[in-house]
Amino acid sequence: MKISEQIRTHRKSNKMSQQELADKLHISRQSISKWENGTALPSFANIVTISELFDVSLDELIKGDDNLKDHLEEKMEPSNVVGILSIAFPLAILIFILLSISHVGSNVIEDIRSLITMVSFLGVAFTLKWHYINKAFSKASFIWAVIFFIGLFMALMPAIEQGIVQAIVEEMKGIKGM
Repeated sequence: MKISEQIRTHRKSNKMSQQELADKLHISRQSISKWENGTALPSFANIVTISELFDVSLDELIKGDDNLKDHLEEKMEPSNVVGILSIAFPLAILIFILLSISHVGSNVIEDIRSLITMVSFLGVAFTLKWHYINKAFSKASFIWAVIFFIGLFMALMPAIEQGIVQAIVEEMKGIKGM
């Protein structure tokens, strides 16, 4: 049975409208309609979610739909993480070498590293599609994420404290100079 028929059959047997299914998948009702009419195919992530939602195996959903199999195989491409890391590591090494050659003080290097870390974290935090992350997190991965962020915060604390102390010292110098 084709995926379009599978989705329609399972949706109706669970007494769900297209809109209700779309809301659970965080997509438009029109997408569900296109899937059920066979004019579009769902992504692998949506197939997995549908499988979990209707308590049906992936094998049962996908088997017999050669178009879907071809579509999923076309979509298989290297992860963005590989591309990002292949640029980030050489760039980080180059920056480290340039800073070492220019005889910049270790305090300045530490401040630059802290700034880059904070800016990149904020960039990721504001551009991440959190609803996908929320679906993907298990309790164990959530605990590891909390541990990671505690470690990150502890690593940044010396730089934050140094900045605060430096600001207070500068303020005190300004008061004494009056």
